[in-house]
Amino acid sequence: MIDILSIVLLVTSVILGLAIILQPKSEGLSLMGGSSSAGAKFEKRGAELVLHRATIVFAAVFTILSVVIYLFG
Repeated sequence: MIDILSIVLLVTSVILGLAIILQPKSEGLSLMGGSSSAGAKFEKRGAELVLHRATIVFAAVFTILSVVIYLFG
């Protein structure tokens, strides 16, 4: 069972890494430094919103799997 969870964790980590890399460059700490033009608030729409939500879901799955493998492995 732990072997299956380890494989799922590996796949999840690869997908999470790709989702993080594909995030738009205009997000994150760069906006805090005042690099945003006119300080406008940008809403996520379409594929960007799906990617953002997928990143959150895969991060949660990664965390939960890591804890389960640690506790029962």
